[in-house]
Amino acid sequence: TGVMRIVAVPDPLSLGMRRVAMIGARVGGDAEATAASLSKMEEVEYLVATAGRYDLMFEVVADDDTHLMSLLSALRGRDDILEAEAFVCLKLFKQTFSWGAR
Repeated sequence: TGVMRIVAVPDPLSLGMRRVAMIGARVGGDAEATAASLSKMEEVEYLVATAGRYDLMFEVVADDDTHLMSLLSALRGRDDILEAEAFVCLKLFKQTFSWGAR
């Protein structure tokens, strides 16, 4: 019924991935079409539409800084993305998956 999903959540650092970043993007045009396209990218782990400065916010996991720079260059070169700002995650303080478990 889609009410519950049980998934394994691997630790990217344990898998050799060394860079996690949140990216805020301003979109020129249809944000849902851009989101659909971004959601197909292997590096995109989490993607939401937002109210505020950015139309979309998404988390990417990259192998290293070179990989992250390549991702950012590709994003900034897209016609449908007007601006992409990266926030490199330095330390995780809290992560829960308890939405609806209250």
